[in-house]
Amino acid sequence: MAHGHERAGFFEKMLGPLPGSVSGRPPRWVGEPVRDHLVLLLNTRRGSVPHLPGYGLPDVSEFYQDYPGSLAELRRLVEQLIATYENRLVNVRVRLLESDSSEFRASFLISGDLEVDDQPVRVTYRTTIANTGRAALEEGGPV
Repeated sequence: MAHGHERAGFFEKMLGPLPGSVSGRPPRWVGEPVRDHLVLLLNTRRGSVPHLPGYGLPDVSEFYQDYPGSLAELRRLVEQLIATYENRLVNVRVRLLESDSSEFRASFLISGDLEVDDQPVRVTYRTTIANTGRAALEEGGPV
C-alpha cells in the first residue's frame, strides 16, 4: 500500500477527527481522510449546511419511489457531489455494483486518483446507500 505524507485535510484541521475515524492517531495513509470526508458528505442531508446548500444527498427515499430506474440518477449525483466537494479525489467514477429491491439499497464503487508523493494513485471506495439515507463506506485502498 502506498503511503503519502501524513497531512490533515481542511475538515480535519477545522473540526478535528471526523466521525468514524480513530481519534488521536494520524491517518495511515492519505486515503483515510478522504474516506472520512466521503462518509460525512454522503451522510449529510442536502440543505442542512446553510453556507453550502448543495452539500450532501437529498432525501434518498425519493430515489426509491422510481426504483430501479432512478439508480442511474443517484449514481450521477454521488459522482457530482464528490467532484464538487472532495477535490483531493480526481478523475472520479461511480459505478453501480448491485441493488436490492426488497431492502431498497444500492451499492456503488467509487474510484478516483489521489496525489501521493506527486504521483497519482488509484483508490476505490465501496458505498452502500440504504433507503434511510444512511451511507456505509469501505475503503478499498490503492488499485
